[in-house]
Amino acid sequence: MPPKQRFDREQILIAAMRIAEAETVANITVRKVGESLGGSSQPIYSYFQTIEKLTQEVRKEIYERVLEYTKVEYTNSPFLNIGVGFVVFARENPNLFRSLFLDANAAKTFTQKLIIFAEHRVSDEPLFQSINKSELRQLALSRWVYVYGFASLVNVGIVKNPTDDEIIKNIRTTGLPMIRRAYIQSKKKNRS
Repeated sequence: MPPKQRFDREQILIAAMRIAEAETVANITVRKVGESLGGSSQPIYSYFQTIEKLTQEVRKEIYERVLEYTKVEYTNSPFLNIGVGFVVFARENPNLFRSLFLDANAAKTFTQKLIIFAEHRVSDEPLFQSINKSELRQLALSRWVYVYGFASLVNVGIVKNPTDDEIIKNIRTTGLPMIRRAYIQSKKKNRS
């Protein structure tokens, strides 16, 4: 009879997340996870056949945390809240942000997922009702170029510890002209 597992899948994920928070996902090893759980690395393979499968699950968990930050009501605009939440996440979770958005292997996948999430989230806002899907996509991409860059600068310490209000002001200042331009263009097309 095989020995009873001393830890379960959830405990393994929690241990791996702690390593990611302290060191980034790239530094997760089966040995480190096993040691942090006070046991051998061997039982981890009963839940995750490879380290890649474990780190993939960790990245999914990080993404869910990012979404939670984007759902916080920093302002009365869901569109603005998504950007603010993204920058706040970068500020408060530097290694998790790097693991998802500054890692070449993960950045494309999770950034695309986040852009699609943002498009769906704001499509019901009255301000965006008159903007067609293609224009909304372009607006979301333009906005993300700025927000992604801003979050990265905060994350690496070039912009040092901005407050939530400073983040809101910064994004609002750059984002409102983009929204206005898209709204006006959409109105012109609708009149034609």
